[in-house]
Amino acid sequence: MKRKLIILIIIHFFSFQLNNGFSKDIYSLSSSTYNNIYNDMAACIVNYDAQYQRAMAEYRASSIIQMQKDLEFLPKISINQNYSISKNDFLGEQSAINIQISLLEELPFGGFMQLQTNQNLYLPNKDDTNYTYNPNFNSNIYLPYLFNQDIAIYNYSLNKKLKRYEQDVAYWSLLQAYIYAQHNGIEKVGKYLLTKMTVKNYENREQLLKMQAEDDEKLLKLGKLSFIDISKRDRERFQNTADLEMYRAVLKEYENYIDELHIKKFINDVDIEIFLEYWDKISKDDLYMINISEKIDSLRNMKQLNQDCIAVLSSEPNLTVTATLNPQSENYGNISPWITIKNYWERNIKFSWSVSASLAITIDPSISLLKSREIFNSKQKVYEYKQIELQKSVYESKLRRESTYVHLKEKITIAEKIYQLEKYRTQLAQDYVESGRLSILDYKLQECILEDARIVLLESRLNYLLSAISPDRQ
Repeated sequence: MKRKLIILIIIHFFSFQLNNGFSKDIYSLSSSTYNNIYNDMAACIVNYDAQYQRAMAEYRASSIIQMQKDLEFLPKISINQNYSISKNDFLGEQSAINIQISLLEELPFGGFMQLQTNQNLYLPNKDDTNYTYNPNFNSNIYLPYLFNQDIAIYNYSLNKKLKRYEQDVAYWSLLQAYIYAQHNGIEKVGKYLLTKMTVKNYENREQLLKMQAEDDEKLLKLGKLSFIDISKRDRERFQNTADLEMYRAVLKEYENYIDELHIKKFINDVDIEIFLEYWDKISKDDLYMINISEKIDSLRNMKQLNQDCIAVLSSEPNLTVTATLNPQSENYGNISPWITIKNYWERNIKFSWSVSASLAITIDPSISLLKSREIFNSKQKVYEYKQIELQKSVYESKLRRESTYVHLKEKITIAEKIYQLEKYRTQLAQDYVESGRLSILDYKLQECILEDARIVLLESRLNYLLSAISPDRQ
């Protein structure tokens, strides 16, 4: 049920792409308290991701193919019409109409049964004004894998499990692309907002440091600052200018990413705090706890075992039973084709029949017919060990992820403590300004330090969020 809901949401996204837009209420499933700006932006983040678009197209194609596969149990009926004309020295020119009707029914374990009839109507030639009619019927039963039936039965069970293989792989790939698009968008938007805050803070500090430089000259003349102090402050100013230029260049790159995501019209109204809270709530969904790579790899391992089974069974003898029924009537034709056919079946009909059976055995030195069971057992062991390795990898991945979460949580805790400390110092600096013990310039510089601490805290929260909403749980 949950799988259907997830796909319903994603397809709901896709259907609105055809109309150049998305529903504004999709993400309200996760939160109804946030402004529609965040819903619209979240939709655009997914909508304009190329990998997601490709995965969606592949899933839709696999769904159509799967729909056809689900109807494979139905008999296949084919009708072929053929008109031929020939000429020889004895009969002269002769033409005929042939209608072949075939019904094919697949049997378990790769076999099939086919019923076929050929209806032949010969047209009059220059020496004969009558039509002639000649039908025949035949059936074929194909039974592969006469030996090692247990392998065939095992392969049949694999086929049932892999009945939706292409669609299942496309489904998990779609979810992976869906989460990747979210991860990519959150990273780009989050870093853009943080870099924008950083540039603004450095620009503010740049102006304050210029004012400080003017005061430093006065203090130097008064002997309240040494040349060492001046040199140290100059280095800080030069470093601030260099860092500012670097962050401006980085911001320019992120602006290009924002254009690619088509969210420029939203970005100026986005608050970084609300943005992180919005996605933090979404990240609690069970969808983000699934190891998607493990799901896909497990399916592929099973598919490989299925192919190995088929390769082993391909050397097995195959039995084909053919039955043919030919009706014979004392009908010499008529000038009307319909009367010709009618008279054929109304006259005294006799039937001739035949049954034949053939056993096909592949004799090839490269095929170890007598070693098929040993080969299969080895292939099955390979599959089992692959699954064990996969489960081990998943477990180790879980431990690494939990360790990463703990580490990132610790960084958030440390950043929060530093932020609170700088907040306390800023409040203390404000008290000092009011009492005349600190200049307004120094207070403003302390505010810049507080903003630095806030940016570090927000960056720690962003990194934790990106770890939670990850396209690959490895």
